[in-house]
Amino acid sequence: MKKVLKMLLLVFFLVVIYLYTLVITNIPQNIILFQGENLKLENILGLNFRSSIETSSQEENKKISENTGKSSIEVSLFNKIFVKEIEVDVLPKTKVVPVGNIAGVKLYTSGVLVVRNVGNRRKR
Repeated sequence: MKKVLKMLLLVFFLVVIYLYTLVITNIPQNIILFQGENLKLENILGLNFRSSIETSSQEENKKISENTGKSSIEVSLFNKIFVKEIEVDVLPKTKVVPVGNIAGVKLYTSGVLVVRNVGNRRKR
């Protein structure tokens, strides 16, 4: 009975270690945000995220995306074992304005046909 209990306990710990390994490998190395976006990282028991900006954990996401530039977030296990570092690049908020001539596109099963803009047609 003791051997079975020890085996089950060993299997349980191996599964937990495997799951932590999967979660850590799925954390990206680089994250690109626009200014003002919130950075959401899933917290799992034992994994801690600490940014290079010294703030509380609730204000941390807002402070990272407030200023443009690069910063880093350290991921550690129980605040003791360094796991990985995430580079966060915050880009300035941009606005896209479409300008230029309008082109019509017709899609057929055998190909694509691009036609010129009817609004800018010169009178002959």
